Amino acid sequence: MFSLLLLLFAIAGCGIGGPSAANDFEARQLEQGPFTIGVWLPAGLDQFRFDAADQDRLLALRVNQVEWLQRATVGESTAEELAMDFCSRNGLSMPVYYEPKGFSPYEKLRNWTTRAKIGLSFAHDVRERVRALNQQWLDESGFSGYLIGHEDYRASFYPALRHTVEVLAQEDSRHPAYTVGRLASFPEKSRFLDAFLNEAGPTNVFQQEHYIFRSNLPERGNKQRKKLRELVEEYDGVSRHLHGRNGRWHAILQAHGEDRVVDGETERFYRKPNPAELAVQAGAALSRGASGIIYFLYSSGIEKVRNKNGEVVQTRYYRGIVDRNGEPTSTYEAIRQLNAQLSRIGQKVAPLYFRGGYSARSLPPGGPVETAGENDLELGFFGDSTATTHLLVVNMRTAESRDLSLTMSAEQLRDAVGGEEMANQDGSFRVRMEPAEIRLFEVN
Repeated sequence: MFSLLLLLFAIAGCGIGGPSAANDFEARQLEQGPFTIGVWLPAGLDQFRFDAADQDRLLALRVNQVEWLQRATVGESTAEELAMDFCSRNGLSMPVYYEPKGFSPYEKLRNWTTRAKIGLSFAHDVRERVRALNQQWLDESGFSGYLIGHEDYRASFYPALRHTVEVLAQEDSRHPAYTVGRLASFPEKSRFLDAFLNEAGPTNVFQQEHYIFRSNLPERGNKQRKKLRELVEEYDGVSRHLHGRNGRWHAILQAHGEDRVVDGETERFYRKPNPAELAVQAGAALSRGASGIIYFLYSSGIEKVRNKNGEVVQTRYYRGIVDRNGEPTSTYEAIRQLNAQLSRIGQKVAPLYFRGGYSARSLPPGGPVETAGENDLELGFFGDSTATTHLLVVNMRTAESRDLSLTMSAEQLRDAVGGEEMANQDGSFRVRMEPAEIRLFEVN
């Protein structure tokens, strides 16, 4: 039996400390906001496919956002227009990626954020394109913002990124900008975030991607735990860097497998995470204040990687949430069930402020929480601007149940989703955690 000793000071103004926050951590001055559950690439991959069956499967998966589509035309409509129409009709959202109608394929907003030099007409030209995008998408309820970056790591891009974000904020104060990447890969991280997160504009969204399930990683044991610890530390870094900034973040979870072929040799590069590994990725992100979960990759298919001369240098075979024919895989059902739980938790934390997240094994000395030395347990604290009202607990062990003993100053500990009240035995609450389980508690 594993035990956890927690002492919570449920008093106004108490700060939560830990790796994602200093001992004097103050609540993020930004509500978590509506919780996003999305998929990267709605349907098809090397060939666009988005028929009624594809759309029904997306709805059944319980997502509320889709992102990115390949450039394709169906009749007189583009893939982006078809997906936007689907989102508007069904209450989903989608950030737009491509250039507005009438502009060249080299005039996406992303093209403007990746310019090393900024000319005198830069702001004027970006403004012209933003206005055209607004005119094109303004009547679509599914229009949720602008996807303006994807793994654009060069520091020389930051000035153009800043200028583009500033123009966006001036022209459209309702829709945020999105960018995708691994924060650890950005040189001068603070400078990048200063450029991307405009203090006076909409609350932009950084989407963190980091895939750890390589083909040689076992599904249990120390190697797996080490990689999961690495993932938590990356999420923790995102949370720490966003503290005090006008920005939210989403975690892009690995949900795919991938083979790579180079010079006729096949390498099994990524394996698909099992259901428990999907859950602990999501739980770790929630414990660090993520306001959204995005799955990569929905579709299965082939990608040909070319060099600057247009020659194929690598072929990638993706195994996604659905197979090549769009039929659900076992991963689909695992994610469908997980999304039902994430939706309920997301609704509870949406109006709250993130107050700090950390591992039970590394709590700061002298802080409001003490631990008896639990490993593989992640904690996230939420509440209003003065006090903690909710505690998120994530069992990061993917194959082991555990019994926790929570000793708290609170009189009540209630499951915030199911309503179950934990029995109080002399100030100690017993909590059963199944493998990879995520639980949100309301603290009295």
